[in-house]
Amino acid sequence: YIINSFLYPASNPLGELWFISTLFILFLFLPVYKYALVNKIRTGICWIICLSVFVFFPSNIDFLCISRVGYYAIYFFTGTIFFKYAYYKYLESKTVFFVSTLLFITLTVLSVPKIFLSFSGILFSICLCLQLAKYIPTLFGSFRDYTFQIFLLGIFFQMAVRFSYLKVGIESLYVFFYFVSILVALYIPTIMAIQIKKSKVPLIRLFFGLWQVTDAVTDDKPICNQLDTRLWAIYTQKVINERSFSKTHILKKERGHLQGILFLYFINQFCTYFNISFF
Repeated sequence: YIINSFLYPASNPLGELWFISTLFILFLFLPVYKYALVNKIRTGICWIICLSVFVFFPSNIDFLCISRVGYYAIYFFTGTIFFKYAYYKYLESKTVFFVSTLLFITLTVLSVPKIFLSFSGILFSICLCLQLAKYIPTLFGSFRDYTFQIFLLGIFFQMAVRFSYLKVGIESLYVFFYFVSILVALYIPTIMAIQIKKSKVPLIRLFFGLWQVTDAVTDDKPICNQLDTRLWAIYTQKVINERSFSKTHILKKERGHLQGILFLYFINQFCTYFNISFF
C-alpha cells in the first residue's frame, strides 16, 4: 500500500496533492528547458513538442501522475518562455487588459477547447494583477515574497476551512467561508514562512524553498519570481534588470523550490502511512 501511494500519488488520503509529484517531475526536465531557451528556434521546437504531448499523450496513466505531467507541461514551459523573454512587459496597458478581459469572457461563454480557455484565464489574471499594482501598490506587498510557500502549504488550511463549512452545514455562509479560505491560504503560510526564515538551521529554510535572493535595484527586497519583481517595479517606478541575478542565486532558488516540493511530497506519504485524512 505504501509503495502504491508513492507510485500512484493521486490514490492516497492526500490525493489532492497530486500536483506535487507532477511539479517534481516537471522540474526534473530543467536541463531540457535551459537547453531549449538558448535561442528562439529551440524554444519554438520544444514548445511544439509540449503541445504535441498535450494533444496526443494518453490521459489514463496514473503511474507517477505521468498523464498529468504530459497535460501540464505545455503550461509549465509556456510560463518559462513568458518570463525568459519578459513578455509581461507588453501586458501593462489598459487596452491589453480590456482585450484580455473580453477574450476570457467570450471563451467562457463559447464552447472552445479547454486549453484556449485556460490560457485566456491566465492572461487575464496577469493583466489584472499588473493593473491592480498600479492603483493599489501595496496590495501584494504583504505576501509577495512568499508565493511559493503559499503554493506549497495553503491547501492544508483551505482543507480546514472546507471541513468547517461542511460541519456547519449552512449553505448561506458559503461566500463567507470562500473568502476566509482565500485569506487563510495566503496569510497563514506567509506567517509560517516569515518565522521559518528566521531559523538558524539552513536545511529547514531550504526545505521550504526559502533561499533569499536580493537585488540592489529593489532596495534589498527578497525576490520570489520575475512577475512579483515586475509588480514591485511598478510600485517603486524603477526598471528591473532581469540579468542582474547571478547564476549562483538562481540555482540556489531553483534547488530550494525543488526540495520544498520534495519535502511536501514526503509529508503526503507520511499521512498515507498513518492513514491521516483531512476529510
